[in-house]
Amino acid sequence: MDLIRIRSWGRAHSRFGRLARGRRRLAALAAATILTAVATATATAAPEPGPLVPTTPGVPGHGRAWELVTPGEQASMVLWGFHAVADDGSRVGYAISGQLPGSSGAPGLPPAIAVRGADGWTSTQTPVPEPELVLDVAWPLAFNSNLTDSIQPDEPETILHRGPPEGPFEPLVELEGGASHLLATSADLEHVVFRSAKHYLPADAERTEGQSLYEIDGSVLRLVDVDNGGNLISTCDTDDDLMRAGRRAAISRDGSRIFFGQRPCGAFSSARVYLREGGTTTEISASQCDLADCGPSGEVFLAGITPSGSSGVLLTYERLTNDDPDNSFDLYRYDLVDRELTLISGSLSEISVTPDYLKIARDGSRAYFSATEEPSFAKKIYVTGNAGLRRVPGAELALNGPPVESSDDARYLVYETEEALVATDTDTVADVYRYDAETDKVTLISTGPAGGNGPIAATIKPGSLTSGKVVNRPIRLTSSDGRRIFFTTAEALLAADHNGVEDAYEWADGSLALISSGTGAAPARFLGTNPDGTNAFFETNDTLLAEDRDGGLVDYYVARIGGGFPSMSVSECDRAACPAPPGERFRRVPPASAETTARGIQVRRLAAAERRRVAATGRLVLLVEAPGPGRLSAAVRTRIGSRSRTVAAASVLAAAAGPVELRMRLAGAARRSLARDGRLQLRVLLRAPQQGAVRRLGIAIEARR
Repeated sequence: MDLIRIRSWGRAHSRFGRLARGRRRLAALAAATILTAVATATATAAPEPGPLVPTTPGVPGHGRAWELVTPGEQASMVLWGFHAVADDGSRVGYAISGQLPGSSGAPGLPPAIAVRGADGWTSTQTPVPEPELVLDVAWPLAFNSNLTDSIQPDEPETILHRGPPEGPFEPLVELEGGASHLLATSADLEHVVFRSAKHYLPADAERTEGQSLYEIDGSVLRLVDVDNGGNLISTCDTDDDLMRAGRRAAISRDGSRIFFGQRPCGAFSSARVYLREGGTTTEISASQCDLADCGPSGEVFLAGITPSGSSGVLLTYERLTNDDPDNSFDLYRYDLVDRELTLISGSLSEISVTPDYLKIARDGSRAYFSATEEPSFAKKIYVTGNAGLRRVPGAELALNGPPVESSDDARYLVYETEEALVATDTDTVADVYRYDAETDKVTLISTGPAGGNGPIAATIKPGSLTSGKVVNRPIRLTSSDGRRIFFTTAEALLAADHNGVEDAYEWADGSLALISSGTGAAPARFLGTNPDGTNAFFETNDTLLAEDRDGGLVDYYVARIGGGFPSMSVSECDRAACPAPPGERFRRVPPASAETTARGIQVRRLAAAERRRVAATGRLVLLVEAPGPGRLSAAVRTRIGSRSRTVAAASVLAAAAGPVELRMRLAGAARRSLARDGRLQLRVLLRAPQQGAVRRLGIAIEARR
């Protein structure tokens, strides 16, 4: 993870996440009553699907086109939160109150996944592991990079679940007994680190209280917080908020390195930080100070790591190296190559590092962090690297204040400030700036040829309720290289913006453009982007596209570079004379460039050894020849008892025609049926929507007796 904030697990949840974490059976009846009333009221108040709305708004700049992400008809739902974007921008996770149109799931506060197809976005309501508790906000806790796999919240009687957001889900490890709490995952979700008070393995039997750290590696469960002999580092771990911060765990993107904090037993013991790699545990917080008096030992906390895990950053008031002049909080970087600690927060005695913000460059050479200054104790942001320690001009963290965003190489920092940092900034309200650590210069972002100095603030804070709960996918406010910056303001910075309400803007290498219309009556607020910044998501009540037929309810849109779909036009038949039934009001008119010739989907036959492997492991791998670029998906069904059930699903984005792998895991019910009956007949449906191609095949799996 590039950004790790030191805070308790409880603080990492939104107020809705805290509600979900505290779910109990006693609340179910009341929850059902409340949300049934909400859904009913929503359905009553929402307008009926109406005719096409003639729209003449502005258009987004920088080669972007609008696309409607959420359903155009929202008779029984209200948008509730925006919380994840796939790396390529083709999938979005969000939550609703009520029920998606056409969904058979129970109304409540379910998550949904929107997927971009050849002719539009389609949303699916995610089945949660415990659907009867309708007041739960069962946000997925983690996603892989393209949002095709997820870790779902735990139930009171089992542990975390995994599966595609559309389902089905299965327990990561089939264990019974208390809930677990997810801390970190690898990029592909194959490595999952969680903590639990349960004794899942014999090596954990000596722990008398508190929680231990576990790792799930594929389907293997192992303890993390053990020494090289396999013994617990602490047998009496506590569970207070301080130790939750100190026990913050981080994992490298490939899952090979796990960093964690732990406190040895003893009334006056101090938390230490460790690295677990390849079955070996190393304390990386051991002091390297060799002066006659290095001062007292102190708490050491894990602040963050580089994505590869090549460096870990520690926060402590203990003097760990000779050049630390005092006992105020400082940051140290531990490099795995030379096994050396480096003081990176400088030797200034008048600042004390706080755990509120830390962003480490991918190679560990530079970092931004927050620190308090005496005597004001304001939380300023500093940058440290090869050029030494500097304070970022005007960058300050306020309580529940605006966010800051850094590029992945930590060269750029984007933030808001009321300070006038350049001569052209003559107002006294917040503006958006970008700081360049290589040149030590700032650039005013929220300005344009039509304005920028009026008494109207600009903000990079996302406009919608965002959960902040997705462990490994924070919402991005800029592109990962810091060259595309998005913000919201009601000030007209371009002549095309003349509505007097908030609009979403993009600054790209000095060029300013509108993301929203600038002409609608309702405000538009930026939500987030994908790493390369090609997809800018925003919310608005305005009708920007004809397929938005909900009569002015809030929708999520995306302004996508090179985006847009075949236009929608009204049927040539006069609507009053021959009204079309719901769902058939539009006729798709694809442009000539969108015409494709469908090719077949070729699938390599599974050899006998591969079918035996499926029976033994439950993992199914299909080698498929994609007919062209685009999404290729698979759904696997089988009959269990008297019912036909979906027992596996997967999808992959093919860059071009050619071989791709679809990796799936059979649901537990299918594996149990196979063990009981000795045979499983799988029916696989393959789809390539962009090419209009469909392929069905059967696979017989037999268990060895």
